[in-house]
Amino acid sequence: VEEGTEASHNAVICRRVAEAVLELGLPSRGVGQRLLAPRALLQCLDMCVEEAMPIEMTTAPVPHLFTLFVWAIILDLDALAGKIREAIANAIDVTTVALTLGVAHAVADGELLRRCYWCLREVLCRAAPASWLDGRGPVKLIRGVLSHGSVC
Repeated sequence: VEEGTEASHNAVICRRVAEAVLELGLPSRGVGQRLLAPRALLQCLDMCVEEAMPIEMTTAPVPHLFTLFVWAIILDLDALAGKIREAIANAIDVTTVALTLGVAHAVADGELLRRCYWCLREVLCRAAPASWLDGRGPVKLIRGVLSHGSVC
């Protein structure tokens, strides 16, 4: 962002403040505020160090995997993004498909979008889960719109 330019409150902003110093501004509102947590940024950077302790992808909470995945994509950490993508893809089910669909769409990840399609197809060909239709759970299917209450 150029000096003096007004930035959006929904975007990641990066400014050079000195020769070797960048200032990073995170979204102050919207979905990006939840998905782009500073803790996940630092964890992504830590995971790139050779002697770093690997995160156990199979036991990590899926929402945390989403924050790590988005940061890995933003930071162009392709190898890390691939590992996280695999863990997310393996966790796609009726409880995670709405969030996965949103994140996959936001980062234009065709592989995750494809996996979400097949999960939704399988679920909807049988019958949508009652928890999606009654409006009491975090995942809702109302008038053809699938959403997740904690993000959308």
